Amino acid sequence: MMLDKERVILFLGITLYILTYFGICFLKYRSYSYHDFDLAHHAQTLSNMLQGSIETSILGIPFLGNHTHWILFLILPFYALWPSPLLLLFLQTLTLGLGAWPLYKIGKKWIHSSTGLIFAFAFLMYPALGYLNLFEFHPTSFALFFLLWTFWFFCNENLKLYSLFLGLSCLTQENLYFAAITLGLYGWRCHRSWKWIIPPLCLGIMGFMISLFWMIPHFNQGKVGFETLYSHLGSNWMDIFHNLFFKPGVFIHFMVQERNIHLLSQLLMPLCFLPLLSPVLLLALPFFLQHFLSSRSTEHTIYYHYTAEIIPFLFVAALDGMRKVFAFQIIKKKEIPILLFLGLWAFIVGCVTGPLLPTLFRTSDLKKDEIDEVRDALIQEVGNGSESVMATFDFLSHLSNHQNLYSFHHLYSGVYTLSHKNYEIPQGFQYLLMDSMDPLTFSVFDSPQATRRLRHFLESGTWKVKDVDENIVLFAKDDVDSFRLFQTFPDLSPKTEIGLRNSTQHLGALDLQKCSTGIFLCMPALPPSGTLSSGQSGSSSCVSVHAPISVLGLSIDQVLSLQSNSFPVLFDGKLECKKACILSPQVSEGGRIQLSFFWQAKAAIEKDYYLSVGLFNPTGKLIRQVFHPLCYRIYPTFDWKENERVIEYFSFVLPKWLSMGRYSLRFYLVDRSSGERAKIKFSRIRNRVRKGEVVLGNVSI
Repeated sequence: MMLDKERVILFLGITLYILTYFGICFLKYRSYSYHDFDLAHHAQTLSNMLQGSIETSILGIPFLGNHTHWILFLILPFYALWPSPLLLLFLQTLTLGLGAWPLYKIGKKWIHSSTGLIFAFAFLMYPALGYLNLFEFHPTSFALFFLLWTFWFFCNENLKLYSLFLGLSCLTQENLYFAAITLGLYGWRCHRSWKWIIPPLCLGIMGFMISLFWMIPHFNQGKVGFETLYSHLGSNWMDIFHNLFFKPGVFIHFMVQERNIHLLSQLLMPLCFLPLLSPVLLLALPFFLQHFLSSRSTEHTIYYHYTAEIIPFLFVAALDGMRKVFAFQIIKKKEIPILLFLGLWAFIVGCVTGPLLPTLFRTSDLKKDEIDEVRDALIQEVGNGSESVMATFDFLSHLSNHQNLYSFHHLYSGVYTLSHKNYEIPQGFQYLLMDSMDPLTFSVFDSPQATRRLRHFLESGTWKVKDVDENIVLFAKDDVDSFRLFQTFPDLSPKTEIGLRNSTQHLGALDLQKCSTGIFLCMPALPPSGTLSSGQSGSSSCVSVHAPISVLGLSIDQVLSLQSNSFPVLFDGKLECKKACILSPQVSEGGRIQLSFFWQAKAAIEKDYYLSVGLFNPTGKLIRQVFHPLCYRIYPTFDWKENERVIEYFSFVLPKWLSMGRYSLRFYLVDRSSGERAKIKFSRIRNRVRKGEVVLGNVSI
């Protein structure tokens, strides 16, 4: 009866884990909170496999050229029934949670059923497991489940099932062949027959060599080079392995770095360092070497998926260490208090350092907001899967049913992922969906050269702005319905200004040669001048707009006439905001506030400025704040020339829950690299600065 109760508790814990973590994964997916491309390219791989292709356009290669994820062929029948990235997130959560089952069985066999239950609980609370579960999707997560069953069948001396699950482990990724090698050596140490030693060794050595030196190079054609992660140790794989055996001093230097010691403490502390008491931990040595020696910083933390191959060895080693501790009778007598302490310790460490509690306390981050609804609408504009699309990371998983889907970061960086090979821009894709605040693209892959590369790409093509909301822009090839993002023009002499003011010429009609960045982004048929009326001097809104399109431009004479109002603001003594206008002072609930900013570079600008726009209620409480890279990362401020003028248009999305009333808008500039606000200097009116922010005006909802 006791056994039945423990099993009920075990599977209740597993069920709770699966429901909780898949619920979080579902909310993350729904709110566009997956900010890398791992989930997307695996989902696209499966979608294309259903069409008879192993190509993955996101990577630019067949999927076997990235990793030998043979396990995807076994997932394919399930994906045919539910062709959605959510299936992958569910399967990943399911197998990770069920990993507690074989661990419980090993603990019960080696020590006691209560020990197995405590370690199963510690497993479900293990911080690295939670981070693995919540970071995208990776086939290596299945290796954790398969390896734990492999250990169980090794303990039970069930050779057939041991071989089956070891083989399944190797199907998840090419580095799992190392597990076959070390388990073959472990079979020799445990004095097993040759069937437990020779086949795993042969599988591991041959599988790894074939994958690394033939399969992957054959399919990726030099577009992906994982050896670049170890270029500090050798120029190619053979050189790296040669130095590993004949120059150990170099490797030891990298192994004992502070970040690796910190990673070890993160892995061992939740288990009270028990794995250090067992030789089983040595079976994970190839995986420790792989990650400790890598130049990729993410491999030196528990916050990504790189611990998937290590966790099974850690927990089996911890159980073996616990078995050794309980071998001392004086300690064995205190088994229950020790196990209770281990369970409490696992709970505390899991809560303090794991992802679960912070995520549950910040559920607002996972709620679908007004910008997510904008993303939904833009994806609907792109189409149902037949269109060819390039997009930033946050959109990729939602577009993974498109056979021709490309990742924007390749275009932006100019090279393939983990490669020095120039990215070959695909021909004929129809849409470019860009979130100019995408967190990964515009941090890891950002550079002055990248923004210029993007600008050159847009200028040299026939791209038009099909739709835009806040920082998200949908470009379409040869589209007729384009909107205005920004306009640049050189410093105009007083004579030229007067001539333009007296004409009816629009900015969009200016000679292309006079615009320093070109005006390819802004050629809509602008409304007649009668639909735009200048506001009175000093009014909170400069322009009333009655045309029903997302973003409107002003004629040059209208913009210049607004300069006479007492508004100019100088930021950091170099960038002047000559005029900031609310184009739509009256907005319906859930609508958009259209804004226009007129900038002039008074001197060369070295900083990359972001605009912050805040919406405040009548009591001064901040309702919503939006950060916006000036000119949508296409023409950042560090590229602006002295005396160059820029007119930019921006739409601020209102929350649907916002009640009717009168609200105010304020703005300021922030230096992107330092996070410091730009210093404000008003030329005329000082009372328009409130708490370090420039008062833009009022809107009525």
